[in-house]
Amino acid sequence: MLGLDARHPSQLGLEVKMHATTAAILTMCDSLPGGRDQLLTDLVPLLADKVYFSPEAIAKRYAVSLSAVKVWRSKNLLVPSLKIPGGTARYTLADLHRFEEISGRKEDDEKADA
Repeated sequence: MLGLDARHPSQLGLEVKMHATTAAILTMCDSLPGGRDQLLTDLVPLLADKVYFSPEAIAKRYAVSLSAVKVWRSKNLLVPSLKIPGGTARYTLADLHRFEEISGRKEDDEKADA
């Protein structure tokens, strides 16, 4: 599996308000071959571009200052997929991969080894 826990949060001792449609989908998945594990396996690639990184997270990822991230953005090396009112940018993994191709930079090796 992908390191994700397919159990309902209540089975993990967590209280979560779940939308009725979500609960119905999970109940339906429980009756299908592969169950929730298969659902998560199928959904993770589809959701990869729906995870957003802040400029601070990017600075940490590449072990640089926040100023460096701002310079990359001003030079259009790093283009955000989402701009939040007030000018804050959010980046997807696809944005980061594009940046890595253009700039030749990779995620900080020391962080990746940790």
